[in-house]
Amino acid sequence: DLELLVLAEDQAAFAFETIAARSPEGGVRNRALAAATRHRVTSEAWARLAGLTEPGLDPRAVSYALGGSADTEESRAVLGADVEQALVVSYAALVALAEPGSRAELAELHTLATESARRWGLGPTAFPGLD
Repeated sequence: DLELLVLAEDQAAFAFETIAARSPEGGVRNRALAAATRHRVTSEAWARLAGLTEPGLDPRAVSYALGGSADTEESRAVLGADVEQALVVSYAALVALAEPGSRAELAELHTLATESARRWGLGPTAFPGLD
């Protein structure tokens, strides 16, 4: 469901904005801000594709409950990895359900989320999102 994907990408953007806000200047903060921007752009693109940008239809919220803490460097890394892993699972499911002509973009987003999850510390798996 594209609405769920719009929400998942928007939640990821919020999580990375939170990680950035709680990180000291430099590498982690910059990486989190870049991830937040990427997820906002992706959420907006999916919302437009699904026709969900009109007032009353847009499912996105101002803030979200985070599935973890962002108080320490370690907790921020875990949160970043968990957020990306949730998207890995979502995109893996969509690739399997998509029409053949639309799988390439979904597979690319799946790969991007997998790579990002690894950069945040998630260990590699044989079939990301299908474990």
